[in-house]
Amino acid sequence: MDRLESLLHDLVSRSPEIKGAVLVTLDGFPIAYAPAHLTDVERQAAVIASLASLAARSTKMVSMGEPEEILITAQDGRMFVYHVEDIAALGVLTVKDITAGLILLKIRQMLPELMRELKDMINVGGGGI
Repeated sequence: MDRLESLLHDLVSRSPEIKGAVLVTLDGFPIAYAPAHLTDVERQAAVIASLASLAARSTKMVSMGEPEEILITAQDGRMFVYHVEDIAALGVLTVKDITAGLILLKIRQMLPELMRELKDMINVGGGGI
Protein backbone atom coordinates (compact mmCIF):
# COMPACT_ATOMS: atom_id res chain seq x y z
CA MET A 1 0.00 0.00 0.00
CA ASP A 2 2.87 2.39 0.73
CA ARG A 3 4.11 2.23 -2.86
CA LEU A 4 0.64 3.05 -4.23
CA GLU A 5 0.35 6.06 -1.92
CA SER A 6 3.84 7.12 -2.96
CA LEU A 7 2.87 7.06 -6.65
CA LEU A 8 -0.23 9.16 -5.96
CA HIS A 9 1.72 11.53 -3.73
CA ASP A 10 4.32 12.03 -6.48
CA LEU A 11 1.58 12.82 -9.00
CA VAL A 12 -0.02 15.38 -6.69
CA SER A 13 3.21 16.97 -5.46
CA ARG A 14 4.68 17.40 -8.97
CA SER A 15 1.54 19.13 -10.26
CA PRO A 16 0.19 22.02 -8.21
CA GLU A 17 -3.00 22.02 -10.28
CA ILE A 18 -3.79 18.49 -9.05
CA LYS A 19 -5.55 18.75 -5.69
CA GLY A 20 -5.92 15.05 -4.93
CA ALA A 21 -5.94 11.49 -6.24
CA VAL A 22 -7.93 8.55 -4.94
CA LEU A 23 -7.41 4.92 -5.97
CA VAL A 24 -10.42 2.74 -5.17
CA THR A 25 -11.68 -0.80 -5.47
CA LEU A 26 -14.41 -1.33 -8.03
CA ASP A 27 -16.87 -1.81 -5.18
CA GLY A 28 -16.07 1.63 -3.82
CA PHE A 29 -13.50 1.28 -1.05
CA PRO A 30 -10.36 3.45 -0.91
CA ILE A 31 -7.06 1.68 -1.55
CA ALA A 32 -4.72 4.69 -1.47
CA TYR A 33 -4.98 8.45 -1.73
CA ALA A 34 -2.98 11.65 -1.68
CA PRO A 35 -2.55 14.08 -0.10
CA ALA A 36 -2.93 12.57 3.35
CA HIS A 37 -5.30 15.34 4.48
CA LEU A 38 -7.80 14.73 1.65
CA THR A 39 -11.29 14.83 3.14
CA ASP A 40 -14.31 12.59 2.71
CA VAL A 41 -12.27 9.85 1.04
CA GLU A 42 -14.80 7.08 1.73
CA ARG A 43 -17.63 8.89 -0.07
CA GLN A 44 -15.33 9.97 -2.89
CA ALA A 45 -14.28 6.34 -3.32
CA ALA A 46 -17.89 5.22 -3.70
CA VAL A 47 -18.62 7.93 -6.28
CA ILE A 48 -15.44 7.25 -8.28
CA ALA A 49 -16.20 3.52 -8.45
CA SER A 50 -19.80 4.25 -9.49
CA LEU A 51 -18.71 6.64 -12.25
CA ALA A 52 -16.19 4.13 -13.60
CA SER A 53 -18.80 1.39 -13.59
CA LEU A 54 -21.46 3.52 -15.28
CA ALA A 55 -19.03 4.66 -17.95
CA ALA A 56 -17.98 1.07 -18.69
CA ARG A 57 -21.58 -0.09 -18.99
CA SER A 58 -22.57 2.92 -21.11
CA THR A 59 -19.76 2.54 -23.63
CA LYS A 60 -20.39 -1.21 -23.94
CA MET A 61 -24.10 -0.56 -24.62
CA VAL A 62 -23.22 1.59 -27.62
CA SER A 63 -20.37 -0.67 -28.80
CA MET A 64 -17.57 1.79 -28.02
CA GLY A 65 -15.43 -0.61 -25.99
CA GLU A 66 -13.84 0.24 -22.66
CA PRO A 67 -13.72 3.91 -21.63
CA GLU A 68 -10.25 5.39 -21.28
CA GLU A 69 -11.21 8.28 -19.07
CA ILE A 70 -14.10 10.35 -17.81
CA LEU A 71 -13.80 14.11 -17.46
CA ILE A 72 -16.20 16.09 -15.30
CA THR A 73 -15.91 19.87 -15.39
CA ALA A 74 -17.61 21.61 -12.49
CA GLN A 75 -17.83 25.20 -11.36
CA ASP A 76 -14.73 25.01 -9.15
CA GLY A 77 -12.67 22.20 -10.63
CA ARG A 78 -12.39 19.06 -12.69
CA MET A 79 -12.41 15.35 -11.94
CA PHE A 80 -10.76 12.76 -14.14
CA VAL A 81 -11.83 9.14 -13.59
CA TYR A 82 -10.06 6.09 -14.96
CA HIS A 83 -11.25 2.50 -14.95
CA VAL A 84 -7.98 0.67 -14.25
CA GLU A 85 -8.63 -2.61 -16.05
CA ASP A 86 -10.88 -4.80 -13.93
CA ILE A 87 -9.00 -4.08 -10.74
CA ALA A 88 -9.63 -0.52 -9.60
CA ALA A 89 -10.63 3.02 -10.49
CA LEU A 90 -8.62 6.20 -10.12
CA GLY A 91 -10.07 9.64 -9.49
CA VAL A 92 -7.92 12.75 -9.93
CA LEU A 93 -9.19 16.11 -8.69
CA THR A 94 -7.84 19.30 -10.27
CA VAL A 95 -8.42 23.02 -10.38
CA LYS A 96 -10.66 24.15 -13.22
CA ASP A 97 -8.21 26.25 -15.20
CA ILE A 98 -5.71 23.63 -16.33
CA THR A 99 -4.19 22.42 -19.53
CA ALA A 100 -6.05 19.11 -19.62
CA GLY A 101 -3.63 17.52 -22.08
CA LEU A 102 -0.68 18.01 -19.74
CA ILE A 103 -2.58 16.54 -16.78
CA LEU A 104 -3.77 13.60 -18.88
CA LEU A 105 -0.19 12.95 -19.98
CA LYS A 106 1.05 12.90 -16.37
CA ILE A 107 -1.74 10.55 -15.32
CA ARG A 108 -1.24 8.23 -18.29
CA GLN A 109 2.50 8.06 -17.61
CA MET A 110 1.79 6.95 -14.03
CA LEU A 111 -0.92 4.38 -14.85
CA PRO A 112 1.37 1.52 -16.04
CA GLU A 113 3.39 1.65 -12.81
CA LEU A 114 0.20 1.88 -10.78
CA MET A 115 -1.09 -1.23 -12.57
CA ARG A 116 2.13 -3.14 -11.85
CA GLU A 117 1.90 -2.28 -8.16
CA LEU A 118 -1.76 -3.29 -8.00
CA LYS A 119 -1.09 -6.60 -9.72
CA ASP A 120 1.90 -7.28 -7.42
CA MET A 121 -0.30 -6.52 -4.42
CA ILE A 122 -2.95 -8.94 -5.66
CA ASN A 123 -0.39 -11.69 -6.39
CA VAL A 124 1.34 -11.30 -3.02
CA GLY A 125 -1.92 -10.94 -1.12
CA GLY A 126 -3.53 -13.99 -2.66
CA GLY A 127 -6.11 -12.66 -5.04
CA GLY A 128 -7.95 -9.62 -3.75
CA ILE A 129 -7.49 -6.05 -2.83
